[in-house]
Amino acid sequence: MTERPIRPDAPLVEAVRAIESSRRRIAVVAVDDGGLLGTHTDGDIRRCLLAGGSLETPVSRAMNPDPVRAENGSPDGYLIDLLRRANVMALPLVDAEGRFQRIVHI
Repeated sequence: MTERPIRPDAPLVEAVRAIESSRRRIAVVAVDDGGLLGTHTDGDIRRCLLAGGSLETPVSRAMNPDPVRAENGSPDGYLIDLLRRANVMALPLVDAEGRFQRIVHI
């Protein structure tokens, strides 16, 4: 399953819904052409809410703008090592132009 990215101007509640509906527990933020802008996890949302944000706050204000990512087509061994080294459960794969392709998950 390929997750649909969230627009940066979408309300935070959309990231919550995307995370809850995905077994990968991550939401991707991208522009219309698919360019990856960032990711959201439960922790990113909690930090935003604790800092005074609301469920109407734009996702761009709460996202991780520099997520661990890899190029689509990277070898499985490399991806597993990257996930472990970065201590993350999931990461977005992008094409050579930085456009979101899909999420990989441990």
